[in-house]
Amino acid sequence: MVSDGVPIHLDDSPNNQVLGTARAGDTFRLLSQRGQLYAIEMFSGITRYVYAQEPTEVRVVADIQFDPATTTSTDKRRSIYKRLQKLEKENYAIAAQSYPDDIVRQVDLQRALDDASKLKICHSESLHTLALRPIALQGRLGRWQEDPQPVGY
Repeated sequence: MVSDGVPIHLDDSPNNQVLGTARAGDTFRLLSQRGQLYAIEMFSGITRYVYAQEPTEVRVVADIQFDPATTTSTDKRRSIYKRLQKLEKENYAIAAQSYPDDIVRQVDLQRALDDASKLKICHSESLHTLALRPIALQGRLGRWQEDPQPVGY
């Protein structure tokens, strides 16, 4: 994203619920583009949508490789990973409580909450959005989690 405050929508209607807002420098995988509508892949792997009011709000670039080890210490990555794990547990509980008899809606809600939480972590930690997945992988492979069982679905 080039501009701050670009809304990220849950579906392709500009009037639908906003998951969060992108900041300048946030990078997501572009799945498709139709006019000013951009379909992007969020942290959960689910398609979310950005409407660029101005063509300059979104910039399409080639694939970017990102190594979080070049910008954050191991201790900071471990701390971020533990924060991610805690939020995933909280989001799972919220989704299960919100839709106790509807697993599909539980999963949809949990993924939306996870995407919003992960975007907030990136912004609060001044962390590049592409750094989050490698940190999560490193945490799982490095056995940083306190709970050895995977969270969620």
